[in-house]
Amino acid sequence: MKRVYLTALATIVVTLILITLGGYVRQSDAGLACPDWPLCHGQVGPPLDKEGTLIEFSHRVVGLIVSLLALAVGLLAIRYRRESSFILRAAIISGFLIVGQVLLGAAVVLVELQPFLIMGHLALALTFLAMIIVIGLAARSRIRSFAADPLAITAGEKRLLVATLASLGALLLVGAFAGGGGAAMGCSGWPLCNNQLIPTGDFAGMWQVWIIYVHRLLTILTAALALMLGWRWRHHKVPALRTNARLAANWMILQIGLGALNPLFLIPPAVAVAHL
Repeated sequence: MKRVYLTALATIVVTLILITLGGYVRQSDAGLACPDWPLCHGQVGPPLDKEGTLIEFSHRVVGLIVSLLALAVGLLAIRYRRESSFILRAAIISGFLIVGQVLLGAAVVLVELQPFLIMGHLALALTFLAMIIVIGLAARSRIRSFAADPLAITAGEKRLLVATLASLGALLLVGAFAGGGGAAMGCSGWPLCNNQLIPTGDFAGMWQVWIIYVHRLLTILTAALALMLGWRWRHHKVPALRTNARLAANWMILQIGLGALNPLFLIPPAVAVAHL
């Protein structure tokens, strides 16, 4: 089971690199540097004389590594299926997710970066990452012969946690849609939106503004929920919950700061990638 844990851990790290690279591809306008798939300008390797091809091709190579690691997790889950059928089921789901992610990534290129496909591409990546994290945690609990106390989290805390995760997921997807649809500068200031507390105008004519405004409202909601969860868990009997709650609250504050820098400094690529 230790092999499952270590392989899942490696998959988590490389998947985070993949997501970060995807953000850099978008910010550097390299999404169509390789206009075909799976080849790049009809070649196995990227033509270095064309701008952005190395960035986009690096993203594809890391995606291949993640796929191979996901396959390794699946094979190990089959090997240890008698120790944990849960890990096997999670690995099967992860396998379908990574296949869907690869196909959606190809579609993003072939239909020339449609915002909804970019949003779906990120959604699948985050769902896959979540499943691999679950596998890693399950494998670690098996190694330590630890079973989670069902009373460690109250029903109210579970509802708050689910609400926080749902709000965070919506926040990330709206952000991906804004970036993919060219709406990142819909609001030119911060915390006001184009010097207004609430934007005026119809959605059809100002959708870029309203998308960013919704993103900001979701940020406020997610931050409030995360801080509430952190406050409730500040003295929790489970040390990991106390630590993770503090980390999540601090991370949310950092993310808000990075998000504020984007419109104030006209979306510097390094800040935009860090914000992702």
